[in-house]
Amino acid sequence: GLRWENPVKGGSFDQGFDDVMFRGTADKGEVWIVEYKGGGSRLAVGQMEPEWVLYNIRRLCLSGGTTGQYWARLLATAANEGRLHGVAFSTPIKAGVPKKTKAIRAPWQYKMKVTLPQGC
Repeated sequence: GLRWENPVKGGSFDQGFDDVMFRGTADKGEVWIVEYKGGGSRLAVGQMEPEWVLYNIRRLCLSGGTTGQYWARLLATAANEGRLHGVAFSTPIKAGVPKKTKAIRAPWQYKMKVTLPQGC
């Protein structure tokens, strides 16, 4: 099956999507953008919101080479068909020991029209 490996490199943060997972097949099932936070780390303002997701899909197309273009098309299609979702998890750490991982909030559902830059 498909396995997410972010093709956008550079810097130590703001790399876009931490993970992309599927429930069912990539072309017909649910597509999930996943964000992981550890320790006291929190979502940045706007992170995982529709505008941020759209920006990062387009960024994949423009900066991720042929692999990024493939993923941009897959994510755009899922968004256009109402199959794109997002979830963020947090694993708190207390006295150096990881605690139970929990969803930060209710999942997002991205029902939006995504148009990709020409040539993607």
